[in-house]
Amino acid sequence: MSYQEFLTPEKEHWQFRPSRHQLRRILGHLFATGWLRPESECDPDSLIYLHPSKIPDQMKTTPDQCLSLYLEGGPGGSAYPDEWPEDQLEFTANLCEDIFIIDSPEALILPAGEMDFNLPCPACGDNVLLQLSPWDQGVELKEDVEWPPYTRLAANGYHRAPKRCMACSQELKLREMAIRSNGEQIENVPFFHFCIAILAARSPASQFTSADPELLDALQGICGVRFRAAAREV
Repeated sequence: MSYQEFLTPEKEHWQFRPSRHQLRRILGHLFATGWLRPESECDPDSLIYLHPSKIPDQMKTTPDQCLSLYLEGGPGGSAYPDEWPEDQLEFTANLCEDIFIIDSPEALILPAGEMDFNLPCPACGDNVLLQLSPWDQGVELKEDVEWPPYTRLAANGYHRAPKRCMACSQELKLREMAIRSNGEQIENVPFFHFCIAILAARSPASQFTSADPELLDALQGICGVRFRAAAREV
């Protein structure tokens, strides 16, 4: 299990997608503030992470498709603290292991992780989350294979939002749907087009940990829309 914070636009702006200029500014801010690892400290031959020098080419080759950037974050190596400081409630750059940035033309659903969320269909009440097909763990994602753009996202727990409920076939109006459990709203719209997922290198000392508010403020300043954070054990 690992701890992640998913940063997405607030519910009234859940369909927001940054321009390429805004995305470059976001990346510049993440590098400048230590959330992303400097190019000199990244492994140029990594089969897991995209090297910073390859980001411009990746953005050029997917102008109208789903863009996903899996990047090395934080200080890395021995620079990480041995454990999450007990008195620290904010997830800051020095505790970041990697960052996954997604910009999708199609609506996606945040990974549920270990949290038992219920996303009822407005028409029949069936839990839409339970209708999603689990990723086939037996499939090996090979680096030298050209996979469909959403395959790798599915392998990481990101599903495309269904158009219709599989139980009653009614069209799902995503804007009107919110994650609810026992009649209480747990969090706002789980759907998104743009997301920054930050993975922690250490487990939090407190269950009340939250994303660094300075990062959320910076994203709002760059994009002009407010962002929220959703924590997950995944």
